[in-house]
Amino acid sequence: FLCLGTNKGETHPITFSHLLRCREKTKARLVVVDPRLTPTGEKADEWLGIQPHSDMALGLAMLHHVIDKGLYDREFVAKWVVGFDELKKHLLEKGYTPEWAAGATDIPAKKIVELAEGYAKAKPAAIFCNAGISHQMNAFQTYRVFAMLAAVTGNVGKPG
Repeated sequence: FLCLGTNKGETHPITFSHLLRCREKTKARLVVVDPRLTPTGEKADEWLGIQPHSDMALGLAMLHHVIDKGLYDREFVAKWVVGFDELKKHLLEKGYTPEWAAGATDIPAKKIVELAEGYAKAKPAAIFCNAGISHQMNAFQTYRVFAMLAAVTGNVGKPG
C-alpha cells in the first residue's frame, strides 16, 4: 500500500481500519509519503517526509526506474497500455532519474529506488492519493503519473 498525500487515519478512519485489518492478514507493506508525520504515517512500515508539491517528481522517478530496469509487467503492458514506447522514450530523454528527483523531493535516491522496486514487485499493489495531491499546482499530471505507474506494473483491476 502506497499512500501519497492522504491521512486516512484521520480523514477516513473506518476505511483505514479496514485497510489495517487486511494488512494484518496479507502482511502487505504500508508506505506513507507525506511532508508531515500524520497518524497514518505513524502506522506505516515506512514514512517518507517529502518536500511539499514534489510528488510528481517522485512518481516520474519511480516510473523511470521501473521502466529503465525492466521491472514493468510486459504482458499487461502489451495487452493494455497504449503509448508505452513513447512514455519510455520521454522518461529516458528527460532524465527523470531517482537522483534527479532526490533534489526536488528531499528523499534520497536510494529510498526512491527501494520504493519503486518494492511497488513494482508487490503483487498486487495499491496507490492511495487524496487532498495532498489534488491541492497541488500540477495535480492532474501528478495523478496521471501514478496511474501510469500502476498501469505499467500491472496493478490495475487486481483484487486484493
